[in-house]
Amino acid sequence: GRIEILRQLAVQRGMSLAPGVERLVAERIVRDVRLLSGAINRLKAASLVSDESLDGAFAEKYLADLIHAQSPVVSLARIEQAVCEVCGVDANELKSNKRIKRISTARMLAMWLSRKYTSAGLAEIGKYYGGRSHSTVVAAEKKINGLLQSDAAVELRSRQTSISSAVGRLQNTLDVG
Repeated sequence: GRIEILRQLAVQRGMSLAPGVERLVAERIVRDVRLLSGAINRLKAASLVSDESLDGAFAEKYLADLIHAQSPVVSLARIEQAVCEVCGVDANELKSNKRIKRISTARMLAMWLSRKYTSAGLAEIGKYYGGRSHSTVVAAEKKINGLLQSDAAVELRSRQTSISSAVGRLQNTLDVG
């Protein structure tokens, strides 16, 4: 399938790609063959002017904008549904003023995911999650980023789990990341 097409494109350009690079490009550049071809052209050009080895990190770096442009756009409602499902809270709790840690963590995760995977603005996200201000959304984003840096433990469904594991489960549920 896609990997075979990638190999053919690479061979036409006198290149061979490591299996990890092939997989990354095939999985992340999904719209059409023209984009795959463009990705191969860009990797070839970048490898000619760079001393770096053409590995997954190299491909990720030089194809970041192509990969990002392909990121699925998710609705606020879909994020809300995923957070409720994974975190074990209901939508009314998520939008409530309750400050119970498991609910506020779920709410912050929802806002963080909304910033990352939707085109919604700060005010729109704040309004959606219980009429909060844009600065609350910014604070939630900073808090989750901080938790991710230290891979802190959070409560999910009455069990402690790492924030990275929680985010991973949410991303899998949303089919992103």
